[in-house]
Amino acid sequence: MKSKSLVFIIPLMLIVLFPSASAHKLIDSDENHSYDTATVIPDITLSRAMYSEIEPNLQNYYTFNGQKDVKFFSEIVIPMVNEPSLLEPKMAIIADTSAINTIRSQVTSPNAPCDLSHTMGSGCFYDVTSNFPYSVPNGKSVIVFENMLELPTEQFYEPFSMTDYSQRQTVSFTIPDNSLYYIVVFTDELFDDNRYTLATGFIEDWSALDLVTLLPFYVIQSQLEIGDYSSLLIVLLFVSLFVYLLRNKIKLR
Repeated sequence: MKSKSLVFIIPLMLIVLFPSASAHKLIDSDENHSYDTATVIPDITLSRAMYSEIEPNLQNYYTFNGQKDVKFFSEIVIPMVNEPSLLEPKMAIIADTSAINTIRSQVTSPNAPCDLSHTMGSGCFYDVTSNFPYSVPNGKSVIVFENMLELPTEQFYEPFSMTDYSQRQTVSFTIPDNSLYYIVVFTDELFDDNRYTLATGFIEDWSALDLVTLLPFYVIQSQLEIGDYSSLLIVLLFVSLFVYLLRNKIKLR
């Protein structure tokens, strides 16, 4: 009886301690400093997060295959480990010229789309420009979303990574056509800490098995990426408890 109970208790503990309703699965995004090495986002509608850092004279590239009339959601937030960050990453969207023109008309209209269902931020705050001092592939154009909030910006606590974040851009629009899109994150000014999180998608796809296997790993990985070792200790204690319960479940068989 105890053995069977643990099957239900362990996932329940994970849900309570690490609320996953707004938790993003992670995508590794190392060495993605060109169009050729861009990090592939397999499905732009699925909730994903990419922890990264802007390095001197380098930009971070991401790519996805857009589907016409599908909702696009993305935001940049800054982890706050020690003190508020002054980093202001810029988010560029690069696509076919016709697609960029349509996106520009959407996000600059008086009724610009602003889906807040998958963010803890309070609004879609950005300035729209075309200031992109890097190369753009032939036949493509660029739109750049810059932070418009006064620093330090609104802060919120994200339970999944157990980290305080500072809001920057939150962007949503309807994808205009079926084609290849790029997201490029860059900045004009670097500081001592240049880490950020790029989140995309709005559909959660956590299964019960994911809660037991992937979630603890992702939480530990997020703490290592962010550098919040105090929260990491709490996570490791929880994982140790999980392993202990699992071992005792096996012994009871």
